[in-house]
Amino acid sequence: MDWQLINLASVLNEVLSGAENITTKIDYSNEKYYSSASSKPLGEMLYTYQISKSSPNDEYVAKTQKGTFADSAINIFYRSASITEVIQDLLNVSDMQLTSTRTDLDSISINITAKSTTARISYNEEKENILSDLQKIYNFTIKKTYKTVDAYLLKIKNQEILFAYAEQIPGGGMVESTANSYKITRLSLSQLAGFFQNKLKTFIFCEENDADKFNLELKKFKTVEELDHLIVEYYGLKLIPTKTQILTIELN
Repeated sequence: MDWQLINLASVLNEVLSGAENITTKIDYSNEKYYSSASSKPLGEMLYTYQISKSSPNDEYVAKTQKGTFADSAINIFYRSASITEVIQDLLNVSDMQLTSTRTDLDSISINITAKSTTARISYNEEKENILSDLQKIYNFTIKKTYKTVDAYLLKIKNQEILFAYAEQIPGGGMVESTANSYKITRLSLSQLAGFFQNKLKTFIFCEENDADKFNLELKKFKTVEELDHLIVEYYGLKLIPTKTQILTIELN
């Protein structure tokens, strides 16, 4: 039996015996199993991976590294997140892209830590390892399907108008809902598209440069047409009807 099988067996034994924490550390003795195809000297590498049950009073935290950091060294951290939330975040799918017969996964809260000191194991690789382990530990399956749907593309129509509302001060983004409006602070265009999608239950995507953040205030809207009128008139944005292929997942 090779190291990988021995390690997996030990992890599963910990789970079955009721162990609260499952940890794998990689050092010189096992780093060959995690080496890339590089011919350069690899040097020392440390890899830490842990899944544990959350305590009832743990505060929710989610730290992942999508986008430009997806091929960087791993730095993943979840605390008190449900299994369903972790799956959606790792696969970057919304509620509209998820169906599940395993509603119990919504109420199982877990902690996950995965870190590496080099990019020899990237986020894109590690998320598949995490998803595979979760399916083994909690006895469920993830079925992925791609389908074509009607959607809208959020586009910049007038850059000069839009960038008058650019936010230069760094920090986290938020949306405040008042009686008559949404006050949007420090959201990128893709985050803005995600907010619109959640409110309208309609697929809305953005392929623009996502480096900038914006502060907007919008009167409350109920339809795509109302939203489009507001963002064209005040913020130089436009919703373009399109068809796109999306990933859907099914949990069983």
